[in-house]
Amino acid sequence: MAGWAKEKIAGGPSAAWLNVGIAGHSTLSVGSVRLAERIVEVGSGRAESPPALAGVEIATDALYTVDEPELRYLLMGLYDMEASGFLRAASRGVARELVQVLKIVSDNPSSPPSRLDRRTISQLVAGALGEIEQTVAALGELAGRAEARSTDVERRPRRGLHSTDRADLRSDRP
Repeated sequence: MAGWAKEKIAGGPSAAWLNVGIAGHSTLSVGSVRLAERIVEVGSGRAESPPALAGVEIATDALYTVDEPELRYLLMGLYDMEASGFLRAASRGVARELVQVLKIVSDNPSSPPSRLDRRTISQLVAGALGEIEQTVAALGELAGRAEARSTDVERRPRRGLHSTDRADLRSDRP
């Protein structure tokens, strides 16, 4: 899934990253889709908030990254096991708004994770393809604008210092 999404989104230094996965939730129904508005690594308490993604009409929720599957759902929000690590790794070298996390609710207090299997997870992802495609399109558009801006900056004439040799720096001005 991540490879498919990466191919659909503009590449290069303005590449966008989308983590699509399943998550437990304290109250939402199985199959609900949410973008992460705040990601909290429960073990360390570290919290980060991906910037809101304009043009996407998908509800958002807090996401708690835990070390083991959550069965008690004490905090109101989503639970997964990888989003905080994904966010840190994918955010290196790209604009923060180009890194997003989208989760499909797979379990809750009335439907425990022990009921999950490959077929069920595939069905959940298939049911969320509209939201996934909407998010990919918005990220692709944002990445395209970022790429255009970086290309525009590269084309601008440079003023000030020029270098022909590291030891030979000179200014344009007399």
